[in-house]
Amino acid sequence: MLPITRNKLFQLILTSSLILGNLGWNCAVWAGILLKPIFLVVETERGQGKGILILKNTGSQPLRVRLSADPYTYTEKGEFKRLKPGTQNSDLTPYLRFAPQEISIAAYQEQKVRLVSLLPPSLPDGEYRAAVTVENLNNSTQDGLSVGFSLRLVSLINVHKGELQAKFKTAQANYKPALQQLQLLVHNQGEATARPDIIWTLKQGKTKIASGKTTAVLLAKHKRNIILNNQEGKDLKLEKGVYQLTGEFLCTQKSQQERIPFQIEMQY
Repeated sequence: MLPITRNKLFQLILTSSLILGNLGWNCAVWAGILLKPIFLVVETERGQGKGILILKNTGSQPLRVRLSADPYTYTEKGEFKRLKPGTQNSDLTPYLRFAPQEISIAAYQEQKVRLVSLLPPSLPDGEYRAAVTVENLNNSTQDGLSVGFSLRLVSLINVHKGELQAKFKTAQANYKPALQQLQLLVHNQGEATARPDIIWTLKQGKTKIASGKTTAVLLAKHKRNIILNNQEGKDLKLEKGVYQLTGEFLCTQKSQQERIPFQIEMQY
């Protein structure tokens, strides 16, 4: 736990992967704020797309929050990163509008934020992305000391111009003995970012070793190493040998749920 000291500002930056991403829920909740969805795909018609974010105050005190937007990416290791505006062709922020930008929410009430994207005709077909950050402007107190907690939740907005699809290819599976982790390298070769559920089973011959379900954001035309969470919540201890990893990606595209199987052999 962080120490509480006078006149010190603590900043907690929380993204979907840190809160509920591994559970597959499309919402995030922290310190009295619920945000949904945390992953949103918006289709455009004649360059215009619309969406809605819902903010709920789950606590007994009124809240005031501020919204802002930045381009984002994920590294191959799965680290979420905000980017400077204009550094990527996929930057949605110049074309994204939302209102209101600052909101007061009474206790136990919710507020809708309307998102509008206006893509000019000159833009090529493709996906344009932004991370909308919700920042809690309230200050809390503890033992009479003022503590400025800047609490942030993030929703990933992905706007499509044209007919776009995600396309997953499993590159390799690796076991990290020092971390007792099973990792799957996935390449999204498609033009659309997706957030699939990954249901998997690890076997050695006919013997089942482990299984589980993981949810991860896979950026368009990017690779990402995904940690496969053991269903039993235990560390995974493997002996040297050959293993078979099978499973499927569960992904909703164009309002249709798809099941994309995979099978890969792992040598440890």
